[in-house]
Amino acid sequence: MSTLMVMSVRKLNESEAHAVSDISSSSWHSTYREIYSNDYIERWLADHYSEEAVKKEIEKSLHDEKLLFLGAFEDSICVGFIECNISGKGAHLLRLYLKPDKIGQGYGKGLLQNLEKHFKKFMVRECFLEVNRLNLHAISFYKQFGFIITNDSGEDYIMVKDYRR
Repeated sequence: MSTLMVMSVRKLNESEAHAVSDISSSSWHSTYREIYSNDYIERWLADHYSEEAVKKEIEKSLHDEKLLFLGAFEDSICVGFIECNISGKGAHLLRLYLKPDKIGQGYGKGLLQNLEKHFKKFMVRECFLEVNRLNLHAISFYKQFGFIITNDSGEDYIMVKDYRR
């Protein structure tokens, strides 16, 4: 008999910075091990996803309703997160990461759909993101949700979703 897991999405708080940092580390090692050297990954994680750096981002989001930092929870355990900055009528999706063993189970979809509910409140017209051009799984995921590649910036594609349609 299988146990039914319950997913919820909510704003993250500072006490969850450790979980976000861990998810970032496992996600980067899983996703980018064939793209970047381990030294590069470790430097990037130390610079951008240390527990202290994540805590500061979460804290900022708690005081700015246009900086959304949401977590996906399986029962009460954080299994993924999304961060987005809204400016004017546009949004920049900054991060979407899941524990590698949770990919394909609906958590990414739940995070993105929850984020899009927030977009309605701010009348967001379009959202853009940057994704490594070799991260084919992420590119495919975003395309499923209506994002299209509009440009590239070296290693990354710029993808945009228009909400005016």
